[in-house]
Parts: sequence; C-alpha cells; structure tokens
Amino acid sequence: MTSQTTSPLVQSSDLHLQVEDQRLFIKQWHAPTPKAMMLCVHGAMENGKIFYSKGGRGFAPFMAQQGYEVFVVDLSGRGRSEPTAGKGHRADQTFAITTEIPAVLILMQEKFPSLSLHLAGHSWGGVLILAAMARSLESLRPKIKSMIFFGSKRSLKIKTLQKRIQVDIFWSRIFRLYAQLKGYFPAKELRIGSDNEPLAFYTQVVDWVNAEAWQAHDIPLDYAAALQKIGLPPTLYLAGKKDLLLGHIDDVKRLKAETGAAKAEIWWLAKSAGFQKDYGHIDMLTARSSVNDHFPKISEWIDNQPDNGF
Repeated sequence: MTSQTTSPLVQSSDLHLQVEDQRLFIKQWHAPTPKAMMLCVHGAMENGKIFYSKGGRGFAPFMAQQGYEVFVVDLSGRGRSEPTAGKGHRADQTFAITTEIPAVLILMQEKFPSLSLHLAGHSWGGVLILAAMARSLESLRPKIKSMIFFGSKRSLKIKTLQKRIQVDIFWSRIFRLYAQLKGYFPAKELRIGSDNEPLAFYTQVVDWVNAEAWQAHDIPLDYAAALQKIGLPPTLYLAGKKDLLLGHIDDVKRLKAETGAAKAEIWWLAKSAGFQKDYGHIDMLTARSSVNDHFPKISEWIDNQPDNGF
C-alpha cells in the first residue's frame, strides 16, 4: 500500500502487485462495512479509471458505498502499471487471462477470505473475465456470485458503414500495420483510446473480434464450449442505446448466447426502457446520472441473486 485518498463518501488505497515481470497497479475502494468483494476489469485501449474519477466518483466508489471492497486493476502496460506499453512489452491477453486476473483475485481472497466475490468488466474486460472463468479460476468459481458486464462483446458482427470503416479497415488493418511498426498500439497518439496497448495484446484482441470461433491462442481450447460446460453465476449485461459500435446490443446478445449462460439477462440503457438517458459505450460508466439511475439498480440486482454461486 503506497497512498490513500478520500472520495466524498469512501476512502481508497493504492496497491501494487508484482506478477512475474509486471508491477500491476490496483486501486482499492473501501466499504464502510464490507459485505462482499468486487473486481473491476477495464477494456481495450483504456485503464481502470473508467471505473472511477479523480474526484472519487464512478462505479467503483459507488459500489464501495454499498458495502463492497472494490479492487480496480490496471492490466499490464496500462494506467499506472509498470512497465508501460511500449516496444518490447511482452504481455498479451493470454497473460491477463491466465496470470494477471487470477493473481489479483488471489490477493483479494487473502485480504478478505470470508467474503464472496463479484466480477465487473467494461467492454473487452468482460471478455477477459469470461475467458478467465473458463480457464483459470476453477478453485475460485464457487465464491463468485455474480458478474456485471458494461458494453461487452467478443466479436463485432454488425453490418454498418461505421463498423466497416473504423473496425474492418482502420482498426483491424491499417492500425495493425502501424502498431507493428511502432512496436505497440499507440491508441492515445491516434486519439481512439485513453491508453496505449502492448502489441501482442492488441493483436490477439483483433484476432478474436474478427474470428468466428472463440479459440485460445496458446492451447487447443474453445472458450465458448468451456463456458457452456462449466456454467456461470448470474450475469448482467448492459447495452447502451447510443452504443452503436463497440458494444452494440446485437453483439452483446451474441456474447451472451456464446456463453450459454442460463442465468443471464440484458438491460437496454435507454429512455424507452425507463432509464434517465440513452447511454453510450463510455458514459454508461461515467455519466453523472449513472449514480442515481442504473448503478443503484445494479446493486439491487446483485442483492436479489441467490447466494449460491453456481
């Protein structure tokens, strides 16, 4: 623990976890009276700050107020984790799935061995969590009581001009060549993300987004088949009406179907569905209205799930 900050209602601590040659940064938000734990995993081209602001607002501090010890990780190369993404950075998403996420959950378990676990992911963070569930978390699965995914999809299959230009042409092809030249994916320089990515991580994400089958890169494993075999805890998917590309509701539905989860539901974050506004891919977590809109509903949804994990 290196430092401590205070939000209007809850305190937070800065943690560092050595995972092989990577020093992960974790922001821990403290519950006044802890009743459970939650791990938040960010998506591609971003870091953990999608879950909290400098002023101590956002999903992570909100859930801490509800009684959760919330741990927000910066995956290797991103945010305040070291070394930062650059030429020669070796971390890929397989490393996140098999090593980083399990290591953070073990740390959480050591700190609060009697508390149950809940997992939350934004965008690609949901895909990483699901892959870790299928492959790396066998001993912890009974303690995981629910999962919440904001705008998460594994593949982008929508057929729109925006997707064709931004994803199929630029992100998957032109930017891939540029990233190979740079030795990392410079999302900040290109102004398409809040953080850069290690080249190997970015390349594997592109592969999965465009692939029909959800296959591991290093071993013969079909993640969808594995998830359908093990079953999953209650899972909540959130899709924003204004999220027309990175978390389109059709692609969110496709991920839900791919996992075969029987205890899963999708919320449509739109005025027509009873929410305060039509949300997009980022502001479903950052909009000021969230703390009085779907955040309390998410907390209530978790509380209403049966406390039996699988």
